[in-house]
Amino acid sequence: MKELLFHGCRGQALRVAKPLILFIGKPAQWPHVPTKGVAIALAYNSSQFGVLDGATGDFTFLGQD
Repeated sequence: MKELLFHGCRGQALRVAKPLILFIGKPAQWPHVPTKGVAIALAYNSSQFGVLDGATGDFTFLGQD
């Protein structure tokens, strides 16, 4: 999770000087992202968002506003 905070959803530096996770919570029903554990939605102040698999730590990038 710490790595996601500093490198962003795509493994690249975020577009903002101080990257922050603005939302951590239950993801919306659509789009469905298959996970082995609990699905955790993340949204950054860079407008990137996606779903983190709580069991494996895998992050699925879903887009950018």
